[in-house]
Amino acid sequence: MKKYIITILLFLIILTNIFGQRTAFYDAFYLKSIVEANGAFKISAELNPIFQYYFNPGFTDRQLDSAIQANPFLDEYYQTAGIQSIPSGLSLPGIVSSIGGLNVTDFADGLARFLVERSKEELNVAFFRKFQEYFKSYPEVKIIML
Repeated sequence: MKKYIITILLFLIILTNIFGQRTAFYDAFYLKSIVEANGAFKISAELNPIFQYYFNPGFTDRQLDSAIQANPFLDEYYQTAGIQSIPSGLSLPGIVSSIGGLNVTDFADGLARFLVERSKEELNVAFFRKFQEYFKSYPEVKIIML
């Protein structure tokens, strides 16, 4: 009985190792289907994990792009227009954060501080108005408070 249990457990462990790992065959098959549909491929959100698995999981998009271009087997299937078209001196967060020469983060911080201060004032005014109405509607509270 122990032999059967151990054999079954060993078989299950082998199956999980076989089907749980990424295989190069299925990745190549998937890339082939993309190449047949589009003629070439770019680094995208769906392809990024595949390439990072084979090159280096810590690569950024630019490093991954240069690693793919250096590979002679992938060079003819790879389109470089996506990442290379953005000049390296420009960064999108830098452009967005300084629209028209204004620092957007300072503007947002100032606006948030103003809204918080204004809402505190409004809450104070609303509280004291309700408090006055409460005193007017219940005159015995004035006696208790004195």
